[in-house]
Amino acid sequence: MVAAIKSKECIYELASQNFNARPLSAFLENRFGLIWNPTIENIAKKCNFSKNHIVSPYHEQAKLKKLLDNLCDIILQNAKQEKKGYVKYLNSVGFIKASKKNKAAVVDIGYSGSMQLYLKKILDINSLGGFYFLTHHQSRDFFKNDIFEGFLGNLDDHRIGIRNQLNDHVFIFESALSSPEGSLLSVSLEKNGYKMNFMNAQEEIRRRYLTMAIHRGAEDFARLITERFNNYRFDFEFSPKLSSGLMFKFASNPTKIDAGMFLNFEVENNFGGGSVMLIASSNTPINDAIANNLIELSKWKQGAKAYYQTVTNDKLKIFLPIANIQAKSNQDSLTAIKENIKHKKLAKFRRDPYKFFIDSKKPIVKKCASLFSPTHKFGNIMAAIIKKVI
Repeated sequence: MVAAIKSKECIYELASQNFNARPLSAFLENRFGLIWNPTIENIAKKCNFSKNHIVSPYHEQAKLKKLLDNLCDIILQNAKQEKKGYVKYLNSVGFIKASKKNKAAVVDIGYSGSMQLYLKKILDINSLGGFYFLTHHQSRDFFKNDIFEGFLGNLDDHRIGIRNQLNDHVFIFESALSSPEGSLLSVSLEKNGYKMNFMNAQEEIRRRYLTMAIHRGAEDFARLITERFNNYRFDFEFSPKLSSGLMFKFASNPTKIDAGMFLNFEVENNFGGGSVMLIASSNTPINDAIANNLIELSKWKQGAKAYYQTVTNDKLKIFLPIANIQAKSNQDSLTAIKENIKHKKLAKFRRDPYKFFIDSKKPIVKKCASLFSPTHKFGNIMAAIIKKVI
């Protein structure tokens, strides 16, 4: 969180957190709230960077560190302004007053307590509690004197095989349990107070709509239970085992109808960069081969498998709600999906060959990125040749 930055060391710490390769301008905006302008451009040029220069956690770290050193004053000034906005908001909801009396806490899905830690830094307080679905082991040293408690498990190690099942369904739970208010980017000062700046991406609109629908369903269920059993006392607590059992059953073995809620649901990672599709879709009729392709492209495999049922019988052809196009044959449909993926990759290769290779998950392919590095004359020549030839 930008508002918690107080020193050059804080800048390094925030910059070192993992992220996908992206243009420098996007990195500076998402990590430090800096909008590209002539001043930043001049500083970047002195460090041999440009607006669209691709940065990643794996290359040119010393060079990026030098740029951040030169941008340090600008980043710290921007952080100071953002902090004023956050403090004004926190004060308006009574959080600051409550935190000083140890009567405030952070409630979140999990896992590392970053919001809890950053709020402590912003408010300069020694202690702040945090309650989560799950907490991770590697964050234990940050909260030695604080409440850092997980409902389903405490200090779980998600990097080993023996771990809490929630780690295997992170995307689906974060999609279903996130706030319907929207993804907050920053809080800025206004003449009459403050302004909450939310993400306005198309996938964010879809996420908010679905989240509100899920919340309404949960409220309706709770209301129905209390109405039906209103003569019974509800002063007991459901155990984590029972609660997690219901949630994990949904995540690992959903029905087709339930899985369909997350069709075309894209989860955007603004901080780390990139996005994932929970259940991928096609605008053509679905057969077994196409369904397998879509399952492979989906992040939530169990949901995709439930949604794309086996279609070996012609009478059981499945069409997505958005499908209006009739394919000439099942093979044509599969070819259409493969061609679409192929054209997207080719377009990316032509548009930015360096980013095409640096984003590859294959180490051998990733090494080819050096041939198209935008920081070298040879790389620019190679990129120009690709654009001419393809």
